[in-house]
Amino acid sequence: MAFASPFASVDGRRVFSGAYDVASTPVGAYLRNAIPIRHSALYVLDPSGTVVARNGEQPRAPQRLKVVDPALAASLEHRSEGSSGAGDGQRRYVSSPIAGTPWRVVVAAPSKLLYDAVRGANTWLALAGLAVVSLLALVLSHRYVEGRARLAVLYQELERAVCTDALTGLCNRRQLESEHLARAASAARRHGLPLAVLLIDIDHFKRINDGYGHQAGDEALAQTAAVMRSQMRQEDLLGRWGGEEFLALVTGATTDEAAVAAERIRAAVAAHEVRLHDGTLLRLTISIGVAAATREVPEETIRRADAALYAAKAAGRDRISLAPSSPVESLRRDATDTKPWIAAAGRGALRSGDQTLPHGLRDG
Repeated sequence: MAFASPFASVDGRRVFSGAYDVASTPVGAYLRNAIPIRHSALYVLDPSGTVVARNGEQPRAPQRLKVVDPALAASLEHRSEGSSGAGDGQRRYVSSPIAGTPWRVVVAAPSKLLYDAVRGANTWLALAGLAVVSLLALVLSHRYVEGRARLAVLYQELERAVCTDALTGLCNRRQLESEHLARAASAARRHGLPLAVLLIDIDHFKRINDGYGHQAGDEALAQTAAVMRSQMRQEDLLGRWGGEEFLALVTGATTDEAAVAAERIRAAVAAHEVRLHDGTLLRLTISIGVAAATREVPEETIRRADAALYAAKAAGRDRISLAPSSPVESLRRDATDTKPWIAAAGRGALRSGDQTLPHGLRDG
């Protein structure tokens, strides 16, 4: 039996695969002594007719049924139950699929032992033995299917635990770096659309942990994350970058357009009251660094967004800061202004030095 399981790595998505011999498992051990009738045969076959496991001595290498038991294989090509062979060598057989798998089980026993008049109740014992074997085969297949289903559920839960931040329910940094960033940047380059990165930090978060305890800090983080996510489009992504810092990917947005989204998020957090478990109400603010590019590696866009975030904090917090364009796009637009844009809460306009951003941003 072959198996394969995908997983995320630092180098991208990979697949762990392998196989094992069913005949060497407890299933094989059970089949080897499952039928007490002499000269009987019990086979588990895959769709190609290869013997997966059998009673008696196991073959050293996989073999087709037509090699192991030619007469039975020829009969199975026409009917799923009946007789094979002739004379004293005639056998009665039956074949049945194993639910939830591509396999089937085939049982064959000498007709003489099944139907000839023999001493005592041996005939009925043989028939009872076949019935018990069939029942056990069904139970075994049912347990196999149940086990596969449990493994699938456990794998989904494991993948969710590895990729999700348990506190906020957002994707974690590992998932952002290993999958989402590269995929979003690749799509931006392929379609010629910009990709904006927002680096978000909760202002003075240490004061909450110090003043109210870490449980309050966890509650504040979870509620703030929910408020920020509610202000974003379905196609955008928000993840926890670490501690009280978050990273958002805004697809198809220029720096100016991303500034509108950032301001909307900032205003929503500032207006929200965080309610702690003891009823205490807190108001938090956030600082946001914004950077966007079309043809730039994600690491460089994040670096510029991080620099803009530091500029927002240095300017007094509770505001957004727009990073200058990437060097490649600056050359393409012949841009000369490299100062970060700063958006202060409550000023009514976004300014950089003596310049003001377009009026539409003030509406955001």
